[in-house]
Amino acid sequence: MGGVEFGIGIPGTLGGGIVSNAGAHNHDLGEVLESIDVLDARGCNLEGDALSLPLRRHYTREELDLSYRYSRFRAGHESVFDEQGNILSVPHRLIEPAEIVMTLGIQLYHEEPQRLEEKLRQYQQERKEHEPLHNHTGSIFKDPLGQPASQLIEQVGMKGLRMGPVQVSDRNANYIVNNGGATTSDILNVIKEMHRRVQEKFNVNLELNVELHGQ
Repeated sequence: MGGVEFGIGIPGTLGGGIVSNAGAHNHDLGEVLESIDVLDARGCNLEGDALSLPLRRHYTREELDLSYRYSRFRAGHESVFDEQGNILSVPHRLIEPAEIVMTLGIQLYHEEPQRLEEKLRQYQQERKEHEPLHNHTGSIFKDPLGQPASQLIEQVGMKGLRMGPVQVSDRNANYIVNNGGATTSDILNVIKEMHRRVQEKFNVNLELNVELHGQ
């Protein structure tokens, strides 16, 4: 069956993938999603007498506000930059995430096994050619309209740049490599420098594609 072969090599789960509408190769999960069931524990995070038990909820695709690397589950959880270029902390509550995707309904289609295998080999090869060979983050920034974030970061001279134990990948400048012993602060400093340089040269405010925890 075909429909989700674009996701080969993307780390994580289908449930987690819905949160950011994960995708690759010009496809995303929103294209095949029909509905989801969620364990909603948002009421458990309320203070005082308003505390409630988790509820099971059903949502159709149209109710999830899906777009490029976004769903309504990311609202209020996205790490953003302030006017000084600092990354604002995401508020954390007792239960995070407060909505947990339990089941998905996806629409697949018949695909000839040979054709499907060809697609999988092609996608795997593209990942090998463009992703770092060593331990790395996922893509740091969303691609703004018109140009991949990796190209903008490369054009400001940061592709392959080392800052202490952290390196901007020399394969794809939208990835960060930990060469050993890097701290959260080390990585955040590189991310902020990437954002600052692109903002100053191109007046483009790169949006983070990752959620930052433990700041």
